[in-house]
Amino acid sequence: PILARAADLGAIDLSVKPRKAEVYVDGEYYGLARDLDGNPSLLWLDAGEHTIRIHKGGYAPFEETINVTAGVVRELELKLLEGQPSSPPR
Repeated sequence: PILARAADLGAIDLSVKPRKAEVYVDGEYYGLARDLDGNPSLLWLDAGEHTIRIHKGGYAPFEETINVTAGVVRELELKLLEGQPSSPPR
């Protein structure tokens, strides 16, 4: 956390179902939720506001604007709802 604070970075520890959901930050693809769940890596972002969108075909998307604080790891746990199709951000 000290080095992250010095670098003006914060992190999000994702716990998402389904684990193969795609993660977008500010419209840019970052990877699959399972790869950003703290094992092996967290979702590291610059401090400040970011829009997080989590998408998986056949599920309702999740989207939220969050404030990332330097040196802080924030947990984000959610389960996408089935049956409402969505498309990835463009």
